[in-house]
Amino acid sequence: MPNQQLSRILLKEFREVGRQMFADGLISSFDGNMSIRRGERIVITRRSAMLHGLEETDLIEMPMDATAHPPGWNEFIVHNAIYRTTTALAIIYAHPPTALALSLSPGSHEIVSWEPESALLARNVPILDVEKVVGPKNPIRICKTHILGPRRAR
Repeated sequence: MPNQQLSRILLKEFREVGRQMFADGLISSFDGNMSIRRGERIVITRRSAMLHGLEETDLIEMPMDATAHPPGWNEFIVHNAIYRTTTALAIIYAHPPTALALSLSPGSHEIVSWEPESALLARNVPILDVEKVVGPKNPIRICKTHILGPRRAR
């Protein structure tokens, strides 16, 4: 990242969020990723970075129109699609163990929040029933249709 002071500030913020996610049991050691949008660029954690112990080399800045990215790095594809279809300025992606367990329940189509604080953000979280959610074939359409829904896509 060009500006060293900005790089240090971003690393500090990313570290704090990663440590809190780990402390709250939302991620395991090498699970999840985070990004922020900076104009037409994305600062994203590298694949398999330990979010609770991030180093400078764990933050990668890429242009949103990047056609080349590390092989198999679907995180950038998904984050980029979300930024292109919404007004989001930051994304935190995690695999909370309880949400994973609930999603595997037979016949589940959504996870319904019973806790008032989390219900303010997302009362019902849909469980996608697709073979492959992420991939090079039109991730923006997938985000609009399956992840964001028609009301939240711009």
